[in-house]
Amino acid sequence: MNVVLRSVLVIVVALPLFGQSEVAPEPVARPAPEARPIRSAVELQYYRFGNFFQAREGEPERNVTALGAAYRAAWTRPGNSPDLYGRLSVLRYSGGASETSYTGTVGLSKYASVHWYDVYVERTENGYAFEIDETRASASIIALSGHYSYGITRDWRVGTDVYLDWTRFDVDTGGLENDYASIGFDVRYRGFGDMIQPRLGYVSGQRDSRNGAENATDRYWFVELRTEPTDNVDLRLRYRDRTRDYENVSRVDDRSQWTLRAMIKQNERISWAATYSTEDIDSSLPGRDFDRSTAYVAVIYGF
Repeated sequence: MNVVLRSVLVIVVALPLFGQSEVAPEPVARPAPEARPIRSAVELQYYRFGNFFQAREGEPERNVTALGAAYRAAWTRPGNSPDLYGRLSVLRYSGGASETSYTGTVGLSKYASVHWYDVYVERTENGYAFEIDETRASASIIALSGHYSYGITRDWRVGTDVYLDWTRFDVDTGGLENDYASIGFDVRYRGFGDMIQPRLGYVSGQRDSRNGAENATDRYWFVELRTEPTDNVDLRLRYRDRTRDYENVSRVDDRSQWTLRAMIKQNERISWAATYSTEDIDSSLPGRDFDRSTAYVAVIYGF
């Protein structure tokens, strides 16, 4: 990792307002706290992974489904004190694609009129690593993620995101154990009201593998349009253009991704969430191109 990136990461991580899946967190302003300080929710999930093992063009592809469940709890504290939250989840892949995966998350956040911040640490057992050598292998992953943003005016907000993860595989992968770090910046505009809320950002990161063969820098820009036509509907469409440059070989990958997200509140207790993303990977090396997709649907019961 270059000296500048390491310096910036040290500075930001040291801040109490600690601020990329690949996917960095995407915080959303939360509604005013309810009277009860502790709120919980259970979630039932369905996933479908297209080209799960990332077969290259012309090779047979395998689609994999997964069923999951999650429990979330949040303790809302008044004033300037941060809210505390935690999450436990389990995910089971079809067809013996993996052992059952478990994830635990703890974090703190606050969304005020001027300052937003959200930081969490997460550990996954029997998870899948997506980013190394175009293969997927069961792994233990620890992630640390944070976001901070500042409201410059009523309509404009600027923010920064930091993401780090440490991936260790359950089997011998020939030194593909790796660490990743990224930092990003974004700007949001709300002057059009709830019907159109654009967001634009840029992220730069680096992944270092133990054997050095998969060391790579990556950078991407994204643009997102969010709309809330009613109080019960939240829709988002995002385009991301990502470039990965491998350090030890003459190889550059261009990765374009479209993601559509929807959140629908059926009533005070029940909500529905859905996401669909598709990604096209074009490599400078012949025979390395492939496509992949992910679909997700969940029903959430809050209490």
